[in-house]
Amino acid sequence: MQKYISAAFHAIAPNASTPAPYAVTLYVSVPYYGGPEEGGWYGRDVQLVAWNEYPSQMAALHAAQQMAEKAREMSEAATRAHGEQCNREMEWCDARGLDYDYLPEPDGPETYFTKVEPVEEVGREASKGSRQYE
Repeated sequence: MQKYISAAFHAIAPNASTPAPYAVTLYVSVPYYGGPEEGGWYGRDVQLVAWNEYPSQMAALHAAQQMAEKAREMSEAATRAHGEQCNREMEWCDARGLDYDYLPEPDGPETYFTKVEPVEEVGREASKGSRQYE
């Protein structure tokens, strides 16, 4: 009966969209230096970057596999960029005869990851780390 109703509806409105129950989400985990307590501590914020809806869980899982590879490449690029920035900062210190302790603590590279989530729960992985030493 459900197929008949759906077919009848689409006969009247051929461009009607169907609900997209799943989403593939892309997140970035952003580290930060929290402070010098106990030898230094770090935290992480997780931010939603983008998301796309899919009509089935199978379609979302397929898309997530492809996006996971892209997220891995983005994470590797962020790690390289972070290392290059650290090298530039150390060269800057060397050129001025400064000790490396002159520089602030580095936060670390960003990392990207994907999730398959129900559309109504998009963004559930996002979080803000504590800015207080605990």
